[in-house]
Amino acid sequence: MFTTDGVVNSALELELILHIMEISADVPGELRALALDQLRLAITDNIGGYKLSRAVDRRGITRQDVDFAMRIFRSVAESGVIPVSSAEYGVLKQIEQATLPGANHPHWTGIMAAVELRDYAEPRRSRWLRIVDEEPVCEAAVA
Repeated sequence: MFTTDGVVNSALELELILHIMEISADVPGELRALALDQLRLAITDNIGGYKLSRAVDRRGITRQDVDFAMRIFRSVAESGVIPVSSAEYGVLKQIEQATLPGANHPHWTGIMAAVELRDYAEPRRSRWLRIVDEEPVCEAAVA
């Protein structure tokens, strides 16, 4: 299990998610939002796999945090623009509200300036991770 209530509890599991994102041709915005939310959880709630690997425990964005965010956005950033879904944008705004602007690394301002909310999200062509079983587990076990 990678998450418990949206929290990736292990640094190793978070690293696996990031690696999958790096080698994938197409990463859903929801998955990038989940990864970004680990930064928010480390800052606001002091929990999660990213908190375990975060070198400094403070309410500002560090260079390590900037590198973490760019690792998430590297595959979509192009020509100084980072197009994001509404889910990603929401997490970024929560991070902004949770940190002290004067305590943030200067590159964080550049990331936020490059963020561009996409008005239209392409419809998903595959089920991605939305698997719905036709019958409950207990009925399948009896059959």
